[in-house]
Amino acid sequence: MKVMGSGRNKGSSGLYVYEALSEKIINLEWLPGQAISEKEVAEWLGVSKTPIRDAMNMLAAQELVDVYPQRGTYISYIDLDLVQEVRFARRVLEEAVLLEAVKEFPKDKLFELETILSLSSLSIRKRMYREFFKYDEDFHRILFEGCNKRRIWQSTYALNAQFRRLRMLSLISSDEQSWNKIEKEHEQMFQAIVSKDSSFVKQIIDDHLSPEKNPHTSLMEKYPEYFKHCK
Repeated sequence: MKVMGSGRNKGSSGLYVYEALSEKIINLEWLPGQAISEKEVAEWLGVSKTPIRDAMNMLAAQELVDVYPQRGTYISYIDLDLVQEVRFARRVLEEAVLLEAVKEFPKDKLFELETILSLSSLSIRKRMYREFFKYDEDFHRILFEGCNKRRIWQSTYALNAQFRRLRMLSLISSDEQSWNKIEKEHEQMFQAIVSKDSSFVKQIIDDHLSPEKNPHTSLMEKYPEYFKHCK
């Protein structure tokens, strides 16, 4: 595994190493099945083995890496069963949060959502899928924060790791029409909050997160080596 520099300031904590590695994994810069060398990570980030091992434990808890004694650490394959569990949880939580947002939502957070929508649109025009992915995440985070549910977002964010990795793969593989669909659904959420209209909240969330609306067959056919039961 060749590790490239990131331009970050060097740190020494396990959390710092975890954030650096999880970003590489979720952004698919490091691919499923790829070995992770502690030595190369130590050279890249300028840290000792202890924070690296702490980070590996955190990544293993999220099922982003598989640790095999005497063999090494490997980036895990995408587990669709786990993805579907996370998707179910997100549908339930995000519908509840959006219903609260429709009733009452702070003006400053509404402005943040509108700003994110503008940046998302720009990233689509520029074909910058990693930036679009970040704005997608930011949009949902702001929804939770605006409803005073920041801790719920933080507690479930780690569980979303496999789901986020699949979302990234989907964005990489999608055409602009698919990106526009996500942007349109975010716009519908925003307009529901502005107009305080809850009548279509369930439909909006179903369209956005329902597994029936997001088939993964084509991704598994295109990238079988990335999935747990297809390798």
